Amino acid sequence: MARRSPDLDEFYIESRTRRFFRRMSRRVRRLFYLLVFLAIAAVIAGPNLLSTDQARNLIIDRINERIPGSISIESMYLSWLGTQSMGGVELRGPDKRLIARIGELRVETGLVQLLSEKDNFGTIRMVAPQATLIFDESGHSNLDDALGFKQEKLIELANTSSKDGSTKEALKVRVPFRGSLMIESGQLTVVQPEVEKITFSGITATVQFASRQGPLVFAVNAKSKQGELSGEIDVEVLASGFNQAGEFRVLGTSEGLYKTDEGAELDVKAKLTNLPLDAIDRLASINAPERRGVLTRALGSRMDVQADVMVDADNIEADIQAGSPTLRARVLGETTAGHFVLKEPGQLSVQVTPTFFDDVAKALRMPPGLRLRETSTLLFKIKELNLPLQEGQTDLADLIVDTEVSFEDAQLVGDVAFGELVLRNTHATLATRALSKELILAFSSDVEHNGNPSTLSAHMNLANVVEANGTYTPESITGDLSLTAQGVSVQVMDQWLGFQGVLVEALGTKLDFTLETQINGQSSLMTLGFKAGDLSVEGAKIEVTDRVHLLNPVEVDYRFSAALANRFLKPTWNVALSQDVPLRASISNFSFPKPQPEGQLVQLKDIVLEAAVQLEKAHVEGVHELDGITAEKVELDFVGENLADTLVHFQGPFLPDNQESWIVDFGGQRFNVVGAMKLRETAQGAVDFVNASFDVQSDKVAFKLEGDLEDYDYMRLAKPIDLKFTLLPEHSKRLGLDHPELPVIASPAPVHVVLDPFETSLSKFDPYAMRFAGQVDFGRMGLTFPGRDYLSVLEEGKVDWRFSGPDKIFQVQADAKAMTESGGQQQKGEFTLELLVGDLLTADNGLNTQGMQLLLKTEGKALPTPLVEAVTGLPYLKDLFGQDMTGVFNTKLKQVYPPVGAVAFKLEGEPILVEGTFVLDKMVRLLDPRRPAYLKWKVT
Repeated sequence: MARRSPDLDEFYIESRTRRFFRRMSRRVRRLFYLLVFLAIAAVIAGPNLLSTDQARNLIIDRINERIPGSISIESMYLSWLGTQSMGGVELRGPDKRLIARIGELRVETGLVQLLSEKDNFGTIRMVAPQATLIFDESGHSNLDDALGFKQEKLIELANTSSKDGSTKEALKVRVPFRGSLMIESGQLTVVQPEVEKITFSGITATVQFASRQGPLVFAVNAKSKQGELSGEIDVEVLASGFNQAGEFRVLGTSEGLYKTDEGAELDVKAKLTNLPLDAIDRLASINAPERRGVLTRALGSRMDVQADVMVDADNIEADIQAGSPTLRARVLGETTAGHFVLKEPGQLSVQVTPTFFDDVAKALRMPPGLRLRETSTLLFKIKELNLPLQEGQTDLADLIVDTEVSFEDAQLVGDVAFGELVLRNTHATLATRALSKELILAFSSDVEHNGNPSTLSAHMNLANVVEANGTYTPESITGDLSLTAQGVSVQVMDQWLGFQGVLVEALGTKLDFTLETQINGQSSLMTLGFKAGDLSVEGAKIEVTDRVHLLNPVEVDYRFSAALANRFLKPTWNVALSQDVPLRASISNFSFPKPQPEGQLVQLKDIVLEAAVQLEKAHVEGVHELDGITAEKVELDFVGENLADTLVHFQGPFLPDNQESWIVDFGGQRFNVVGAMKLRETAQGAVDFVNASFDVQSDKVAFKLEGDLEDYDYMRLAKPIDLKFTLLPEHSKRLGLDHPELPVIASPAPVHVVLDPFETSLSKFDPYAMRFAGQVDFGRMGLTFPGRDYLSVLEEGKVDWRFSGPDKIFQVQADAKAMTESGGQQQKGEFTLELLVGDLLTADNGLNTQGMQLLLKTEGKALPTPLVEAVTGLPYLKDLFGQDMTGVFNTKLKQVYPPVGAVAFKLEGEPILVEGTFVLDKMVRLLDPRRPAYLKWKVT
């Protein structure tokens, strides 16, 4: 075979290569076309693919992985250009209980538009949706549990208070989508704790939001059912003029006025019938459980509301009607040309039920147990209202208002102490044509307490309450104020103010009061009349500037209540006033600083009081040893620059009840007391008697007492008590000298007693816990002895004594000169005594008879022997010792009873001398081995 040339070979190879690439190119193009076709087919068929059971289940699984609950979809159809639909959509909670179900959900917009315009959902229809929302005590719902996250707030409420009057957001609405949402044949069941479930059926709702700048249209209609209560909800809202941020705002001012952003407008029409209030009450009190039930107790179980409100940047138009079992209200008004004006008279009628009154009584801190017996009606009639506005703020200067308030008969009952209170014909009016020019207030009511009638009335006519610019200026107010009260129950005031009977005891049961006031800027002039029980004040003229000052002297007649006084006397000093005390006070000067809004307490140094008080007769019972004291025509005078430096001078006679007491025997039957007390202000601002001095005189005694008294109880003597009295023969019995063998006082003897300063509590007086010291001087004292024919006279004597309860010591030193007269002969002698008693008291302040220790030293020089016989009861001393005798006794006892110790003695007379020691133990021994007895006797 002939060999081909090289040129032919190259041609052959090239030809075959071209054919290979042509075949490969055709295959790639076919593959590319196939891929493109498959891609187009996949896109076109994508919604169908996603609508398959496998894809739907995959999507549902991915959603359920992200929420605690679960959703399920029975059917789903997606389309690029047609309607998207789902059927049988269910939402269940973590406990698998059904929460919501949508029979059919249709989005009448293709996927192409939904993907290209993410915030535009087109038209969404929900057919036959059903939901059951279950709330717990905190307001948390089963929907929150199922979704597991907090949804963004589409509506926000804010606090609008502002100190400078600037506007703040009161309401802000954001809509995160454009399009329409329609609900057909919906049903919602709401379950709350302690509230019967509510079902809203036949729900038809529409939400339309065309663009980010609005308008927003919202409409809803539904039937409500709660037990036997059937109602209806019909609401339409149109909001236009959203701002660039896609927000619709309602702004509020500090005065409570509202307006929208410039160019925005809100129109609300609502009609709510038989709206169940217990559910609303429950929601409103989630964060304030103590307010739970207040709304239903005030308004009843249901409410009807019909409202038509339009708000824009300049005007507000409102027509609101509300009604419930206890409320009827109607307001029809508008803001125009800077004024809010009522188009028709407004009216508010409130049925005050006993249960609602309980809430009011608690809020006003009325007496516990006070309640309203039957429902009563409170009626407000607003005849005219014109409220000028300037730049969103209230202009009070040109305010026009005419309002009447009336209250039907109301029966209030309380506990036994309060009784029954009935209010009748209660009326009040408020009227002004311009607040800067005139304000008129009036009030009147007929009140009956436990069958006792009374009346209350007040009238006020003021000018210049505010300046022309609306500023409140109390210093510019002028006008008149009158207040009249006749027969007002003091018991009601006492219970209301919580004085626990003090007012009744101080003022009696009824009060008459008149007040006429002329106000002239920063000063005012008042004329006051006051009568309560036996307290009477008439024609008191009072001027109020920077101080409150009494202009004219005032006479006050008053009967001071024994019950009121005993609130203080009984627990403090354990004494009591037995009857009411009539008194008359003449007040010549009285002033104090004008009360300030800050409520600062007035100090005593700022109060001026000059007055004279006279008590007719007062009787105090329960006084120790005296049974009682009667004071007659006691006079008190208050003198000083201020109460912090005031002296209270007093004088008057005091008569003890027990005329058999030792105080009467030694002091007399009638004591005249003159004294003064200095007032002091305590750290708590109360009045205390810090210093007192007394000068007491009677026909038998005279002494002075000066000391400090703290808290009306703790007394400190500043100076010694200097007491002078006369010891009389009839005092022998009081001194225990009525024994047949003891001497009897034969003639009056002057006695002078000085008691050193001491301190003690009066209410808890304990002599054993005190320290006493003093001395007694007495002059010539005659003594006679039963069965004797002679007279002994103590010509002069002095006794010093000291007692210390805490140290359990009693010490006495005495010196005296004695003279005995018998048969025309006189004998004189001297006598001294020193006594020291230790361990005087037991641990419970009893007399320590067994443990008591005693040191006694007595010495007598030239003592008349008959006097010694009479004192000691020992006969024949005169026969042994002669007409007089000298003796010394030193006694030291370790134990007084039975006696344990020793007595050393020395007795000497003209014929005899005896010296020795008695040893006292279980037996008495005359001789002490250490000291032999000695006897020297001249026998005649």
